[in-house]
Amino acid sequence: MTSRKGLVRLSSIILLATLLPLAVWPASSQSLAATPGELQEIMLLEVRLQEARHHLAELNAGVVELEGQVQAARRETGALQAGLIGQRQQLQKWLIFTYRHGFMSYMEVLVGASSYADFISRWYLLTALLNYGTKLVKDTAATVAELQEKQAEVEARLQAIVEKRREAQKTLAGIEDLLEQKQAALARAEARGDQATTEMARSWENELPDLQYLLSHFSQLPWQSVEPDAAQVDYQHLRVLATVTAASLTRAMATDAHLARMELEITPEGVTIRGHAPDFALTGQVSALDNRVYLNPFRLVFAGVDVGPEVMAAIVADYQLYFAFPQVFPGLRLESIRQGQGYFLLTLTFQGADSRAGDQSFITPTIPFPGKNRTKLKLAIGRVSEES
Repeated sequence: MTSRKGLVRLSSIILLATLLPLAVWPASSQSLAATPGELQEIMLLEVRLQEARHHLAELNAGVVELEGQVQAARRETGALQAGLIGQRQQLQKWLIFTYRHGFMSYMEVLVGASSYADFISRWYLLTALLNYGTKLVKDTAATVAELQEKQAEVEARLQAIVEKRREAQKTLAGIEDLLEQKQAALARAEARGDQATTEMARSWENELPDLQYLLSHFSQLPWQSVEPDAAQVDYQHLRVLATVTAASLTRAMATDAHLARMELEITPEGVTIRGHAPDFALTGQVSALDNRVYLNPFRLVFAGVDVGPEVMAAIVADYQLYFAFPQVFPGLRLESIRQGQGYFLLTLTFQGADSRAGDQSFITPTIPFPGKNRTKLKLAIGRVSEES
């Protein structure tokens, strides 16, 4: 009986030892998700990779441009050399003539004049001859100087080509290194069977150029065409409060066909530019400086994943994002901006309002402000000038 219980106990221990690894370790068919740090590493490598490729393309384009400039400079040099040959031949003939006849021959010509009129005529001809020789010398010297300048220009551009090609080789080596790092990171994900990470990396690689296009063209969008959706005059503080909605800004973005699928959202917490293909959200705070509204990004979410501050900083590092709003009224400056739910509220103050309040010349009679609010605001600002 005791032996039988011992066998049962032994069997239970063996069964438990067999099942315990299955409870602790996942099956080989299961995938292990990448940590946020690993995914962000792949994203950061892709950002640097595309920046390096863009830099390499710029270097190659610069080499092509310099080569074209060298060819043009060489053609100009050839034309100068041909012209210099002719000038030197003429100068040589003039020098030979001068050597043979010398100064005494000129004196003999003058002394041999039969009359005052003949003397003046001979003097004029000799002066013209001397001026011709002087001009030959100056023109030849100028051509030599220009030729030397063109040759130096060719040499400088050839040296610039060498430097750009050397830099291109370094950039290409950097690209190969980044590719190796990226492929190694992807290989680690594939070894774990982490399909989500590899698909995210592929999507990031394909969609990143669209995000970079937005950043590079953001400040050149036609923000000047955006007019306030509403405005009112604060008579007490001599200022204008203008409201610009997110819908108006989104319409301005849509004028660029590449950005037509994106929209801009404004909340009290920040401003978000949202794309649906690609699926991303770039969020930042706004600030007013020198009559511009700057967007300062602090978060980037791609396909539902926060890429982290390092990746976002690498993407936006080379770009300055701002809304180039028009100067709505002459004599007004942008003092501050704040965000509401779906709108910006811009505070515009009169420059020198404290010292010039009540001055009729301070407010111009013509307000270059298009749209439905022009007449209303024109009359309102006129009242500010009168009542102050």
